[in-house]
Amino acid sequence: MLRWGALFGFMIACVGSLFAQINDAPAQVLQITPPNNATGIPINTEIIILFSEEMSPPRQGYSEGDPPLSPLYQQGSQVPVPGTLEPIGKANHWRFRPAQPLRYTTQYEIRLNGWLTYRYDQKQEPIGLAPGQQLFRFTTEPEPDRTPPRVVRFNPANGQTNVPINQEIEIEFSEPMPPFDRYERRHTTVLYLSGQPIHGTLTPNQNRAVWRFRPQQPLRYGMVYTIDVSEWMDDAGNSIQPPQVPSSPPNPNPTERLRE
Repeated sequence: MLRWGALFGFMIACVGSLFAQINDAPAQVLQITPPNNATGIPINTEIIILFSEEMSPPRQGYSEGDPPLSPLYQQGSQVPVPGTLEPIGKANHWRFRPAQPLRYTTQYEIRLNGWLTYRYDQKQEPIGLAPGQQLFRFTTEPEPDRTPPRVVRFNPANGQTNVPINQEIEIEFSEPMPPFDRYERRHTTVLYLSGQPIHGTLTPNQNRAVWRFRPQQPLRYGMVYTIDVSEWMDDAGNSIQPPQVPSSPPNPNPTERLRE
């Protein structure tokens, strides 16, 4: 009896040791793209998730062969964003590609509740992610500026005559304008005579919506000069609005002619 009792006690100890070695620690998200609480994310972004171990996502059915459910939701919505979820190599690395571009200036949530490891706890239940590892948020970029800039005012006015030969040129735009054209060449003049640029100094006001051009030399008497800003563009890359059909009174145009 002592021998059997000792053996039975040894078996119990071995089984207890086996249960003690079960790893029931939850899985972790090692890296996620976009990062949590990121802003200005492009609307064509992909979701990349790297887990600490191989994971199985929730699926549309009960089989491993059923399509996985989308992890992406617009904040406050219970309808997932359609797209394709697939592993990148091993099942610890996943990519989600939305079927359509996301919406501008919108907060999205990456919901990972329901993702499970291939391990089981002592109750033989599958192990998932830690509670703080199941929800991530990001906000998409604002909609790009597509409004073309326009000229609000010329000084001298379009078609004005008897302009002093020491006149400075002032141009007011509908929005701030950078000093470069589409080829990243710096603007150095806005004034032309017979197609030839007039040299001088071109400076903006504080918000870059008003630009002033000071010719290097006095203008010539009795000549027709052209103010041309048709190559200018705004910070978003929108070219200046094409000339408008004059009304009464005439609208200012990107190209203006003046006579001294």
